[in-house]
Amino acid sequence: MDTSTVLTCERCRRPGVNGTLYQMQLDGVDLLCCIRCIFKNRAVIFRSVKIALVVGTILFAFNQGDIVLRGEFPSALIWKIPLTYITPFLVSIWGALSSAKR
Repeated sequence: MDTSTVLTCERCRRPGVNGTLYQMQLDGVDLLCCIRCIFKNRAVIFRSVKIALVVGTILFAFNQGDIVLRGEFPSALIWKIPLTYITPFLVSIWGALSSAKR
């Protein structure tokens, strides 16, 4: 008889992907949640957006600030600027998930 239990998300009741769930605090209560519920958590997303805005702005100033201050806007900046902000957002999300993994 198999005694293993499948852990489910305490928020949506879905089984964890490959048995992986994350510890998340929701309204002051610790819950085991699936990755879908983590991405639906406004606090996690809002914190990651704030980090992306601060770190992305600093990176943009270091990397492309001199070009913009000279009044130039090469076409390469069209993809570099969003990438400068997306990278810290994804790193922040990854850090939150890796520290919450169960």
